[in-house]
This record gives sequence, structure tokens and C-alpha cells, in this order.
Amino acid sequence: MPQPDQPQIVLLSVDECLPLRQQVLWPDRDISFSRVEGDEQAQHFGIREREQLICCLSVFACSDNRFQIRKFATAIGYQGRGLGTHLLRAVLNTLKDTQVVLDARLSASAFYQRFGFIPVAETFYKSDIAFIRMQLTP
Repeated sequence: MPQPDQPQIVLLSVDECLPLRQQVLWPDRDISFSRVEGDEQAQHFGIREREQLICCLSVFACSDNRFQIRKFATAIGYQGRGLGTHLLRAVLNTLKDTQVVLDARLSASAFYQRFGFIPVAETFYKSDIAFIRMQLTP
């Protein structure tokens, strides 16, 4: 049961995540650009406020003991309020004792380092945005 001041985390469908992904991560692209291979098999988590999705991320199983977090987005007007921290912390708690990887925007890598993620590869680019592969190992 969440604390009274903590938002409730809910399971979502990929179709519920797509508009927020597109608005936050790729606002200059068509919504279909925010859909990725494996979305139908992934687990999607989010936080709503008054029925509006304001934060989401998706978890993809790579193997029995390795998972990838992708498409983490918090609505622009809600960033900086701790919602992403709350969601990521809760999801990582469900993935404890597993290896978790993600491709962080370079501009957000310090956020992930606060959770123990470390860079494990060279910077790469997708549509002129710099990313870095990061990993959290139990």
C-alpha cells in the first residue's frame, strides 16, 4: 500500500504509454516512432493523476536474470517533483537480484547514477541525441 503522499503505480498497456512517450521523448516525431520492438511483451508501469498518465517506463525481459528499462518519460509539467524517482525506485525493487540495463540520454545519466547505474559502453547517437548504455548489477 502506498504512503499517503506517494502516488500509486499502475500497470499499463503499451498503447496507454505511447502518447506520453511521444510528447516527452520525441515531440518532433510521429507517435509510431515511440513504439519499439518487444513493446507487446514488455511490462509498462506508470503514475496517473486524475486519470491522466503523467509518468511511465517500460521493462523488457532480455533473459531470466537480465532486464532493460526503456522509454522512461515524465510529463513536462510534472518533472522535478520526484515522480520519476518514485517510479524507478519501485520498479527496481521488483527487479532486485537481477541485472538491469538502460540506454540513458547522456543529459540524464547523473539521474541514473544516483540509483547505482554505471556506464558500460561508449556514447552513441540516435537522431542527434547522445545516449550511453548503463547497467545496474546486483
